[in-house]
This record gives sequence, structure tokens and C-alpha cells, in this order.
Amino acid sequence: MLPTKHDSQSGEARAAKIRSAREVIAGNGIAGLALDRLLGRIDAMIAAVLDTQAVDRECTGCGERFSLGPREAAFYADRGWGLPLRCPACRRTRRHREIERAQAPPY
Repeated sequence: MLPTKHDSQSGEARAAKIRSAREVIAGNGIAGLALDRLLGRIDAMIAAVLDTQAVDRECTGCGERFSLGPREAAFYADRGWGLPLRCPACRRTRRHREIERAQAPPY
């Protein structure tokens, strides 16, 4: 889990820890699409921790490009969560669909 913003580490120290974990994962000798996605998410987390830029993503739901501001990306990184793969509209739609499915009768 990544350190929270209440920890005494600077953004650069936290980014260095993430970079070292990325090197271990990348040096594992495993290749493939899943690894590429994981490394992309790690790179996005490093950018978020450093608060240097917004993170641009392509939505896996609709294919549209969307951007996470530095503060939003840092929110996810500080909690150790991966950055969202879906745009806000697709996340909202998916959340509503899951709520409806949970409330539907079991037959």
C-alpha cells in the first residue's frame, strides 16, 4: 500500500519507492498485455504522486479519452488504488447498473 498524504515522506521519496517496485515487476521476465497495463498504471501513479501533470486515459467502456487532474490522480494514488479505467459517465452508468442488479428480485 502506498503511503498516505499524512506520512512524512516527500512526493519524490514516495515516487522513488513506486519506481523501485516498477523495476522489480518489469524485470520479472513476464511479458504481455496485462504487464503492459500494470506498468502503465504504475507510471500513472508516479505522475500522480509527483503532481506534475494531469493523467490522460482512454475509457475501457466507451473508448473516449478522459483526463484526471493531478489532485484526482493523487487521491487514488494516496489510497493505493489504481487509476480509474472508465470515464466518469461510464463509472456512473456501471454503478447504477450494479445497484439495479442488487435490488432486482432473485428469480
